[in-house]
Amino acid sequence: MKKGFRLWMAAAFACAFASGALAGCSYTMATGGTSGTFYPYGGAMCQIINKAIGTNITANATGGGKENMALLANEETDFALLDADMMNYALTGTESFKGRQIDTFGSIASLFPQIFQIVVAENSDIKSVEDLRGKRVSVGDAGSGSAVNAAQLFGAYGMTFDDIKVNYLSFKEAAAAFQDGSLDAYVAVAGMPTTAIVETNLTRKIRLLTIDDEHLKILTDKYAFFAPVTIGTEVYGTKEEAKSVAVNATVAALKSVDEEVVYSFTKALFEHADELAEAHAKGRELSREKAIDGLDVKFLHPGAAKYYKEISLLK
Repeated sequence: MKKGFRLWMAAAFACAFASGALAGCSYTMATGGTSGTFYPYGGAMCQIINKAIGTNITANATGGGKENMALLANEETDFALLDADMMNYALTGTESFKGRQIDTFGSIASLFPQIFQIVVAENSDIKSVEDLRGKRVSVGDAGSGSAVNAAQLFGAYGMTFDDIKVNYLSFKEAAAAFQDGSLDAYVAVAGMPTTAIVETNLTRKIRLLTIDDEHLKILTDKYAFFAPVTIGTEVYGTKEEAKSVAVNATVAALKSVDEEVVYSFTKALFEHADELAEAHAKGRELSREKAIDGLDVKFLHPGAAKYYKEISLLK
């Protein structure tokens, strides 16, 4: 019997004898690294939903997308935060998940855009993505959403990781390596402002690379989940804005999590969006109208689908 299934059975047993419909139900949520956006956002979301519906959902720090997907596949977490692209690959068995489709979970909602950010020093001679050839670059944890997106970006430029001195570091590790001069650049696909980049900029002034219009079109034409964005100078106090792409951050749940629990979770998420906006800056970007943007609705968790039909977002 899988560890995740045993944990779920224990939680379900505890809930069955709780005084309220959801009171005392214990679950876990896989988030991300402590220097990224997912961990504090997930923590705030869990606190708000727990208070609203009486559950006990614990936000756990993880290595990000790759680890979160493995936890869902092995049924070792109940909820998880994921980038929409990686979730789509897993659910459809495509790209990095070709031949190993994962069907243990369903999507719940799109939360906020994750921005592709390429950090270099303000005075660096690296002016474009092509200038990263031969440079020491961290693309994120091995198998993470950042690493997958970095490979896609380089592909649009006719490059691969063989063209750089690739490093697979968490955002926090990359920021530290960049600050001590052992990295020339690092990639972070995360909500803005990203904690690691903010901290980097305190001791070593940064600049963000722009994806030029030609290659931006190549990238967005090939990958429909990418959307063009502009990173303003006000985000990190940089001298110039930067053109890039974004992919939505999402939340998902195991199919084994009861439909009514996920329905209540989804409803509380949107009915208490103002509280999430107060607790975390990215909470301001949560929108009921955009809840299923970038999601394939046939893979929605039944509990989430029930809520969206109730509010006429789905037929």
